[in-house]
Amino acid sequence: MDYHELFMREALTEAERSLEDGGYGIGAVLVLDRDIISRARGSATYLTKDPTEHAETQLIDMIKGTELYTPDHLRKMTVYTTVEACIMCYSTLLILKLGTIVYGARDDQGGFTPAPDIIPPIFRATMPKVIGGVLEKECLNVFLKNREEMDRKYLNGKLFF
Repeated sequence: MDYHELFMREALTEAERSLEDGGYGIGAVLVLDRDIISRARGSATYLTKDPTEHAETQLIDMIKGTELYTPDHLRKMTVYTTVEACIMCYSTLLILKLGTIVYGARDDQGGFTPAPDIIPPIFRATMPKVIGGVLEKECLNVFLKNREEMDRKYLNGKLFF
């Protein structure tokens, strides 16, 4: 098993925990030098009633104020997320100059992996490398287990408030 699959399996564990919490089946881990430094899941938005509390942004929040939260370290980090990052999460990781984003399943309704020409010029030189499709079927299966119900809550304004 290659290391991308190994870390995606760890993210899948978080996604399963998200489902147990009643949230979206999304999980993520943050890796530096092939060590997991933080873990998060997509249930926080549902549990905390904070629509910005996504798994990918939680990973970063967990290392703020530590010796790892530096430009040099961030550039070497990889986020493994079971579902393609949304526009908010991608933009956060872009602005932080994070090195790599690895995702499992594409999200045709909410995912955002932009072409370089739509990124403002100042950010293009430090865009994260994006690798998709790692354990895609497994990630998609977990995500779809609760997707319809969570989307309905979101669209009806009952997910967060």
